[in-house]
Amino acid sequence: MSYDDIRLIFKDKFNTNIKFLLKSKEEIEEEENRALESINETPAQKAAKKRRLNEEAEDIEEIKQHLEIVPDEDYDEDKPKVQEAVEVVTTAKLITEVVAAISEAVSAASANIDAAVVPAATIITASVKVVAASTRQRRGVVIRDPEEESTAE
Repeated sequence: MSYDDIRLIFKDKFNTNIKFLLKSKEEIEEEENRALESINETPAQKAAKKRRLNEEAEDIEEIKQHLEIVPDEDYDEDKPKVQEAVEVVTTAKLITEVVAAISEAVSAASANIDAAVVPAATIITASVKVVAASTRQRRGVVIRDPEEESTAE
């Protein structure tokens, strides 16, 4: 046995002795009372205690039988579903916050509109010519609609 092994054993025993020496009288009396209670138990009390412990052990065994260990494969399959649910909840919270902020802005704006004075509008008529374009252009992409091209010809 090496010095390190012996030192650990000695240290443990030494610490136990120090704890015993530093105990207060109250702690010693409590331990004595517990020891006397266990010695003075009647056989009926001991039997009741043993029966209660056995019932608890049976309950634990029954729970262990019903315990189902989920393999890692199922966990991996359910992980994306859980992640998707978390994303949906997070998105819903963000939408709720945005709607709340916008509703505050709209209610403030409606108060401003109610207080504003609108001048009388003059109606000016202008001739408008609507021409269906054969091609539409959006952001540099040309989109052609075959129906528009056939009607334009």
